[in-house]
Formats: sequence, structure tokens, C-alpha cells
Amino acid sequence: MVVGLPRWRAADQVTDADPGWSAWALLDRKTLAVTGSGNAASPNRVEFMVAVWIAADNLRRLTERGFQPNAAELVALSSVLRYGDDQAAQTFYRRNGGDQIIQRLIDLCGLAETAIRPGWWSLTEMSSNDAVRMGACIADGRAAGPRWTEWVLDEMRQVPREERFGIVASLPANQQGAVAMTNGWTLHVNEGLWVVNCLAIADNWVLAVQTRYPQRIGDLGYGAKTCADIARQVLPRILGGAS
Repeated sequence: MVVGLPRWRAADQVTDADPGWSAWALLDRKTLAVTGSGNAASPNRVEFMVAVWIAADNLRRLTERGFQPNAAELVALSSVLRYGDDQAAQTFYRRNGGDQIIQRLIDLCGLAETAIRPGWWSLTEMSSNDAVRMGACIADGRAAGPRWTEWVLDEMRQVPREERFGIVASLPANQQGAVAMTNGWTLHVNEGLWVVNCLAIADNWVLAVQTRYPQRIGDLGYGAKTCADIARQVLPRILGGAS
């Protein structure tokens, strides 16, 4: 159980003099090797990115109990995975044990740099290293189980065009549709701080990019561009191509 990671240490804080903070990690799905930036072990508020786990966890638990989701549940799960439906994610979070869901994520996916924020799934703190491990867990069936894994991934491929920013936007147009994705972002008004995270799952790789930066230097588009710029640099260099 990993609940004791330090809250954003002073050295990791964004100040008015800083252009922002970013980190990335890339998992090779063939070898399971993880490569990342020098700060890939540093946690960031995960925002909506963890909601894909909440949806997958619900499906796996239903199957384990011998049930199937009804039509209304499938619509709600699709709304989480495609459209970033916070309210639907909150419903499944409450239904399946709240913080226990995040603990199952830590345990089942072997996460080492993730901290639970009691009662707040979106404020879970997760490193880029752990974000790609979560993505691998979704891709290989541990999250949703064999019955529902491909359905989850396909829903993640159907994110609307206006929200398909970040990592996926960096790929050639003929490759984008094959990549499952989710993004999580929030403007924390009381801190004047944007947090923008991007996760993409392809056949051969999983990439996570995490950012946070002062509101004064940009809006959501700044974080989206950072995700895309890092992906353009990382995928060809590490994999010899983005597929």
C-alpha cells in the first residue's frame, strides 16, 4: 500500500519564475521495459486519467461475481471512456469501494509511485512511470478482464476529435485511430495552476506525459502542446517510429 509519498516537494513546485513542469515515461509492450525522463518517478495529480481504471475495475468485478453490465451501465461506462464523464466516474467510484479502487490499481498493476488522496480519485498522485504501468494493465487484461478489455480499448479509441489532443495528435493521421487514449486536466484556480496529463496505448507501446504550469503562461492548449511535443521527440527516438 503506497500512501505516504510526499506532497509536491518544494523542488518540484512550479513558481512564477518557472515555465512549468513536465515528465514522461514510455513502456515497450514487447519487453515491458520502461524508459523515462529524469523525473519520471515524481508524482503529479492524475486528474481524469485514472477514470479509465475506475471503469475497467467495475467491469472486471462484475465478471468476477458472475454478472454482466446492463445497457444503462454500458452507456455510462462508455461516457467515462469516450467523453470524460466525471459524474459517471464518481458513481462507479462510490459503487466499488472508493479508495479501495485506487488500492486495487496499486496492487494489481504493481504501482510503486502512487499515493491515494482519501475520497478524491482525481487527486490521486501518480508518477509517469506508474501511469504507463496502469496503461499496460488496461491493455493486457488485468484491469477489465479478458471479456471486456478490447471493449474498453475500443471505447478509448473513440474519444471525440475535440478531445483527441496531446500524444495522439502527434501521430500520423493514419495511425491515430488505432491508439487508445485518455487525457486528464484541471485548472486549480486557487493555486493558479493547470495540471494536464496525457496517456496513449498502442499495440507496441504505452506513453504517459504529465505537466503542470502556472495559469499565467498558458491554458489547456499549452499542456496539450507539451504532450504532443514530447511524444514527437520520444516515440521515434526510443522505438524507431511511432507505431
